[in-house]
Amino acid sequence: MYLLNIKVLAIRAGVENIMEQDGEITLRWAAPTMESEMRRKVGSKPALPERKRPTGRANVDPRRLMKEFGEALRITPNQMRLNTRLLKDTWQDRLKKLLEELST
Repeated sequence: MYLLNIKVLAIRAGVENIMEQDGEITLRWAAPTMESEMRRKVGSKPALPERKRPTGRANVDPRRLMKEFGEALRITPNQMRLNTRLLKDTWQDRLKKLLEELST
């Protein structure tokens, strides 16, 4: 049941890929496209119609996440990495909390 819940939260957050490697869980989003950059730069008058797609990170203040997760979370433009070794036994709960934050 836990894995299904994680998958649903990841989809809501717009996460395209979740993987674990060497003690880090990586949440990855698609790289910005020319189309998404055009929408972002145009401002109040979109040159292209808006698409209804979850944005995930756009709803969350990265500084707040860094304060909450500390060194266990690294944020880059297309991904977030959660270090399970630093979180020890609480990493499953913390992963769920991170995805909940991103999916709201």
